[in-house]
Amino acid sequence: MQGFSKEDAGVETVAFEELVRDFDSCRGKGSIESGGIVKGKLSFEFTAVGNSGYIQFYDLLGRKTLFIMMEKESVAAWDMVRNERYDRDGIFSVLPFTQLITPLDFFQVLWGSIPQSYHEKQSDDLRFESTTASISFDSRRTENGPLLHKVVLESTEANYRVKIEIKEREMNASYPHLKKQIPESVPFASPV
Repeated sequence: MQGFSKEDAGVETVAFEELVRDFDSCRGKGSIESGGIVKGKLSFEFTAVGNSGYIQFYDLLGRKTLFIMMEKESVAAWDMVRNERYDRDGIFSVLPFTQLITPLDFFQVLWGSIPQSYHEKQSDDLRFESTTASISFDSRRTENGPLLHKVVLESTEANYRVKIEIKEREMNASYPHLKKQIPESVPFASPV
């Protein structure tokens, strides 16, 4: 993806390597709002420890809906409503925006850093565009330096817009109840 927009110029964050070096873990809460073909809003809480990340999504009534587990380049998801498990390829069908942001990229967003893969593509700005998709980042000053608090992903081809907001983030802390595996008894979703 390439292309730039002046409105996002000057966005900066602490480097991912620096955050992981300085802090054992981080935890936080946020929301994800989607528009287009799939509309809705979910809240989530997350824990990131080293190269592992755990995200629990909740619906408007506070019910657990989706659990995502990331470890290095691997990712797995558990649709708790349907009681189905998804591997990396299956997640694309459930969360189409994951085609624009990889598990490793999303993990770095949880920590508060603009993903390294986007640093390689940037020049003066942090809005990346192709003819059919774009991603933009927004940061704010914190006691730990500038950290991401919003990511917006859009695709005209797939007809969606997703806004991910981190509402709170705490370094050197984790939610122990999130550090879990998807039960082996949960079956893989049938291919569509």
